[in-house]
Amino acid sequence: MEFALKYRVKTNMNIFILSWFSLPYLITFMWLNNTKYIFNTLIFLAIMYFFVFKMIHKTSNELKMNLTIIPIIFVLKLMISIFISYVGWIPMLDTNSINFGYDPQRYYFQAYELFQNGFNINNVAQINYTGIIYYYSLIFGIVGHNPIIPLLVNSFTTLITCLYLLKIIKFCYPNVKNTSAVGLFMLLPEIIWYDILTSRESICMALLTVSIYKLIEILFIDKKLVTKKLLLFIFTVLMLGIIRTSLLLPIVILFFMYWLFINYKQNNKKSGFILVLIISALLLIIPSVTSSIGSYNFHLENVVDRVSTNTVEDDSNLNWSNNSIGKLLVADNFIENVILTPLRVFVYLMAPLPSINVDIVKLFNNDWAAWQNLLTVMSSLIYIFSLPLIFAAIIEYIKSKNKSNLVMVFLPILILMITIAAGTQIIHERYRIIAVPFIYAVILIGKNSKKGNKRLGLLIWFCILIGMGLSYSILKLI
Repeated sequence: MEFALKYRVKTNMNIFILSWFSLPYLITFMWLNNTKYIFNTLIFLAIMYFFVFKMIHKTSNELKMNLTIIPIIFVLKLMISIFISYVGWIPMLDTNSINFGYDPQRYYFQAYELFQNGFNINNVAQINYTGIIYYYSLIFGIVGHNPIIPLLVNSFTTLITCLYLLKIIKFCYPNVKNTSAVGLFMLLPEIIWYDILTSRESICMALLTVSIYKLIEILFIDKKLVTKKLLLFIFTVLMLGIIRTSLLLPIVILFFMYWLFINYKQNNKKSGFILVLIISALLLIIPSVTSSIGSYNFHLENVVDRVSTNTVEDDSNLNWSNNSIGKLLVADNFIENVILTPLRVFVYLMAPLPSINVDIVKLFNNDWAAWQNLLTVMSSLIYIFSLPLIFAAIIEYIKSKNKSNLVMVFLPILILMITIAAGTQIIHERYRIIAVPFIYAVILIGKNSKKGNKRLGLLIWFCILIGMGLSYSILKLI
């Protein structure tokens, strides 16, 4: 009780102080740029702050951790996001622009058009991935149509990701005590960027993280079958399937790996069998739902074709040289794909490096592509310089006596990154976003591991950097 009261007082002060800073800040930007639905946006922000406080307070009491820093980080992230949105995204939301055509640009206008047409998808031209269009259409219909609304919604879903990530880390590796480090996940540059856009990345990342936590909770943490837990799992998987059907595959693989290979004698077999029935039913229902709302039909044979053949029919617009890393990693058949997938996973972590295509002039000209490249490069540099901690976490896992808990964090990275790398011949940096929470979790585990593990991780990283540098130099000289 004393902990809860102390937390409540501190958090109330944080919310009060931060509201005074963030509200005038947002109003100023919206007023100077003649943004529509200002009043609706401010009301939505106030409601969002209320739920932010409630969720953080509940998580703090549940985990017995002081999370007073999380609201501060969250509002700081909002303020950074609003600034970047007005200088690097909103100016490019113009259907007459020569740079128009990027999926999030189209989603922004198509979602509102769908709402105006009474949710009749047949009246919206050139549409794909209708699940995400319906998602934003519903939001615009309730709150209003301006670029700040998706930013606020996506930021809130990222906070949810952060809190559930904290729950996963607390269960799998209780030694992580620095909650501010967990909160800093929300300030990763590419996380900020994709929260700004009318994109699929933030909501898919949140739905995947919540779904994976619910799997862990049902099978290992609280083995009592509670309807609320099952309903939340069903809802998140259903939403994920409607927005991006192909992401059901890693959820199914993870479930069977968790259930069959981790503490099979101790985990909840009854819950496992019920989850088998639920997942089977969802796999039958979701394709029908997506088809009925006009989305593409998901077929497993299409997935097999993607990993068995060269899907890059025309690379003329990719600006590849003969020795380009991207071109060399394109597989012509299934065997090549199996061999090249581990390399592609590693490249996904560092892409678009070693190329740094950030045009300073375009940044000042409010070009979204330049801002996306800048924030993606910054994130890749963070991952590269965090590799010693990732190696330290792997060493911690190898030495640990409690491998079954730690592997619950490592498995999602492996499954998600392999799924992405094997299923896409061309490296698209944005696809890695769904795995970033678990990459960050492993980095935190490495940060909290023993000094000896960190030194060995640093040595491994240094050797790999030298090897990669020499290999890249030789490749470009051939």
